[in-house]
Amino acid sequence: MPITTLLLDAKKVIPGHFADLKTGKPVWVDTNAPTAEELSEVSKVVGMNTEEITALLKPTQRPTLFNVKNYSVVVFGMTKASEAAVHVVPVLFFISHDRNDLITIHAEFCRAVERVRAYTEDHRFATFSKGITNVLYALLDEIIDGYFGQVDELGTRVDTIEKHMFEYRQSNTVMRNTFNVKKSLLYMHKALIGNREVVHAIEKQYGQFLDNERLENFRELNGSIIQLIEMITTYHDIVTTSVEIHLSAISNNLNVTMKRVTSWGALILVPSLIAGIFGMNFQNEPLLHNRFGFFISLAVMIVSVYVLAWYFKKRDWL
Repeated sequence: MPITTLLLDAKKVIPGHFADLKTGKPVWVDTNAPTAEELSEVSKVVGMNTEEITALLKPTQRPTLFNVKNYSVVVFGMTKASEAAVHVVPVLFFISHDRNDLITIHAEFCRAVERVRAYTEDHRFATFSKGITNVLYALLDEIIDGYFGQVDELGTRVDTIEKHMFEYRQSNTVMRNTFNVKKSLLYMHKALIGNREVVHAIEKQYGQFLDNERLENFRELNGSIIQLIEMITTYHDIVTTSVEIHLSAISNNLNVTMKRVTSWGALILVPSLIAGIFGMNFQNEPLLHNRFGFFISLAVMIVSVYVLAWYFKKRDWL
């Protein structure tokens, strides 16, 4: 995707060009899935080589804040939803209050960037007019809002898991969904912990090229992140409890099944025993020559089955 640029010119935010980074006006340059040429252009401006920038865009990169020659570098984790689970990918920010520059780089589509870009004209002007650090705050705030949306969706999936936790016949589906939700919660929790540390570092003025007068706004981000972490922890506990209940339900159902199978086996066992006794090839066998012997043995079998069935039914084994 080509590099897109917004800059504040007079009292209006208008589209710009990459070269506008040298004008001193508040400029925001964004690139999605950058090419080697685009990374090379950014590299010349920020003073980092392309290999270092590429390493910061890897999915395994943790959120962090550090300073280079002319820019403060912020790596922030954003959510990426998929059919199975939610993953977290990094968004890279190069910011310089002295130069009025903000460069954002992300390897995946970033909804937060699109939301800020879609602000009304007045809203965009209000955001840019307070300085480029305020634009950074707006972007991070939109990323955090994305977490809230994903957490709400995961909450709905957790409710679904709770509804089906006793459906042992769909155990594979329930466990697969539970695993995906739990994995999503763990990924998001890990990313939010890192994001919280980045916000703390910004508040402590570790970013040398940020506008210190605008750092109070980031306290709101810290409160939102703490709220998200608490929500995720709650959902994680619910999912863990649901798994334990589901496994207990499966175990109880197995016990009931085994009890019923054993009871049916006992019903068959007694008639088989009687038939086996009268089937022995002995000369002096009771009722062997009695013309009612067959009916007597058959009656004993039926009575024994009835008595056992009545007993097992009374004990709720059948």
